[in-house]
Amino acid sequence: MVLEELGAGTTVGWSWLVAPYRWQFGAVVTDDIRALEFNAAGIRALIAENDELGRELSARFLSVVADRLRTARHRLVGLYAYPADTT
Repeated sequence: MVLEELGAGTTVGWSWLVAPYRWQFGAVVTDDIRALEFNAAGIRALIAENDELGRELSARFLSVVADRLRTARHRLVGLYAYPADTT
């Protein structure tokens, strides 16, 4: 089930931020992309050393998570509140 299609400049993945650090969702690329990958353990260590950085990153990723949950909720409501006419 496709919950959301993401575009350029979008953050994909936040599982590295919260234990047990396992992917919760998958993603499929349908076009050529350029992506950045970060060392999750290194960033978690920086967050542990710098409270201000930890608050900033947490706030930014919480915003991403909230937006994804809102989008998933709207998608699921659309699927289940208005089922396709089968007559």
